[in-house]
Amino acid sequence: MNFRRLLLKSAYRVRAPRILEQIEFFKRNESQPAEYFAEMQLRKLKSLLLYCHANIPFYRELWDKHSVSAEIESLTDLEKFPLINKEMVQTGIAQKKFDYERFGKEKLLKQTTTGSSGTPFEFYEDRRCFDLRTSKAYAINSWFHYELGDKCARFWRGELEPSFFEKVKSYIKNVDPYCIYDPNAPLESALTQARIEEFIARLNKTKPKIIEGFVSALDLIATYLNAHGQKLKHKPKSIVTGAEFLSDIQRENISQAFGCPVYNRFGGTETGIIAHECTLQATGDHMLHIDTENLIIETIKAGKSVRGEPGEIVATLLNMRATPLIRYQTGDIATLDDSAKCYCGRTAPLMKDIEGRANDFFVLKDGKLLSTHLWQNYFKKLPFINRYQMIQSNLDRVDVSLIVDQEQFVEKDFEKLKKSVEAALPGVDVTWSFVEEIPLGPGGKFHHCISKLPAEQKRVNA
Repeated sequence: MNFRRLLLKSAYRVRAPRILEQIEFFKRNESQPAEYFAEMQLRKLKSLLLYCHANIPFYRELWDKHSVSAEIESLTDLEKFPLINKEMVQTGIAQKKFDYERFGKEKLLKQTTTGSSGTPFEFYEDRRCFDLRTSKAYAINSWFHYELGDKCARFWRGELEPSFFEKVKSYIKNVDPYCIYDPNAPLESALTQARIEEFIARLNKTKPKIIEGFVSALDLIATYLNAHGQKLKHKPKSIVTGAEFLSDIQRENISQAFGCPVYNRFGGTETGIIAHECTLQATGDHMLHIDTENLIIETIKAGKSVRGEPGEIVATLLNMRATPLIRYQTGDIATLDDSAKCYCGRTAPLMKDIEGRANDFFVLKDGKLLSTHLWQNYFKKLPFINRYQMIQSNLDRVDVSLIVDQEQFVEKDFEKLKKSVEAALPGVDVTWSFVEEIPLGPGGKFHHCISKLPAEQKRVNA
């Protein structure tokens, strides 16, 4: 056993000893028959519904209004319950209808959604649920050849100068963070040729086994490598993409540049990992195995559950008690394929044709690229902003549309927001509009950031 593996396992034995046991439990369960998971889901769902009706005013009032009983007999009974969305949960939290006081502070973790849907919010997760999701994530990581303590590179949001605490955490986990945007230093963290070359030099020096990151960032680096005929000095075992929609063209581009398979992951802050590709699917049909031990996943079309055709992904979190999410609309589209089987031996159902939110880059006049993930870090701090959208029509103009709660609106906080956004867009005319509605895009999808610039402008300068 290498030192880093021993260090990470020791840290978990001290902080959360159950995690190591749960990882092995989840691994052993992967080949259980479908009936096993159905029985487990029904047992957990019955317990969850009764708990919510007894303890969560948000659900008790909602279900009583719709004349729905919390007592069920089968998984299909879940379809009788009303759908909920992010705005409803936000309102429920603001009205204190989730009763966090029944948990001690030491048993709660504050989470903040990315706001990639244009609607960010904060909520609390109980420690038990967090540990179960963490354990399941580690079990899934073995699908792309990761073992605890393996060297990883992670292209994600971060700080250009990480705190001492973050450095210690990264060292223990053996994860090398690559900051693709820092909301506190937007211009300094913008992606340029110099930063891309710095990333490549670091990868060549540290030689990570696994590279993980935003699709857009990895695709940008891959495009640079391929355009310049460069290869890394080592071949990673796997690339893992998340946070954004992965197209076939991007997958091929990234795989060609790094010389290894690309594994797609789908999930969110609220749900954790919803589904993930195994080795066979990463190089085959690109379907994703659903996490049936933490979630029940439905797809909805015109208010009805559908199978075998595209529908909106609706999630029920089986282990969450602090902020339970039951029939929660994610805003993403996918197809559940009951007829599909994977020869990897895992029996979890498969999801395909995910139409998630496609993120982009805004371009400055000097050629710097700003990840559109940057903006959510400004908007999510203001509870009176219900939804936002930013559109870059050319190098000189960005239009911002806002749907706000007038009763909570704070002028000085709004002015601070404007100052932060405009400082990150020097030389750009930023217009601000308060609107009643923001139209959906093609296929009924909402995009919080849209760049209308041609693709050739969204590359680092050669």
